[in-house]
Amino acid sequence: MNIIRKAIGACLLILLSSACSKNEMTTFTLKDVSIKAEGPLFEGSNTIQGDISNQLKAFAQTHQFSIDDLATAKLKSVTIKQADSSVFDLFTSVKLQMVSEKSSMIDLGVINPITAGQKEIKLSVAGDQSNLLDLLKEEKFTIVADANMNKDHDGNVNWICQLEFELSYKK
Repeated sequence: MNIIRKAIGACLLILLSSACSKNEMTTFTLKDVSIKAEGPLFEGSNTIQGDISNQLKAFAQTHQFSIDDLATAKLKSVTIKQADSSVFDLFTSVKLQMVSEKSSMIDLGVINPITAGQKEIKLSVAGDQSNLLDLLKEEKFTIVADANMNKDHDGNVNWICQLEFELSYKK
C-alpha cells in the first residue's frame, strides 16, 4: 500500500510540475515582405498581394524549439511602406489579410483613413487572430491587401511589409 501511495504522489508531482511550467515567449518578425499589383489600377478597391515561404520553421530551429511546440501566435504590429519610398497619397484605406491553400483567410490589420504625405503606414491590428498560428505553420501563405485608391494609376504598386508576432512555445 505504501508503494502505491508513493507512486500516486510521484505521478501527482509530475503532473503538477508540468501543469505549472510556463511557456517561453519570443518575437518573430517577417521583414521585407514584398506584395505587388501590376497596373493599370483603377479608382476604388485593388488587390496587392505576395506569396511567402515559411520562415517560422528556420526561426524555431535557430531558437531551439519546434513549430510543433508553439502554443500561441499573436500579431503585434504591421507596417507597410512603398518600395520606391513614395507617399501613400493614392490610397485612402488598406485592409491586410493572410490566406493559404489549407486555411481560410484571416484579417491582419486595417488603416482607414490614410493621412496624406505618409511614407510608411502602421495598421491597426485585427482583434480576432484565432487561426493565425495554423496559417504561420503552413509551408506557404499569401499576404493580400485590399487597397482603396482615390484615382486611377497606370503604374505598378510595390509595397514592403513588416509583420511582428509574439509567439509562445513549450520548452
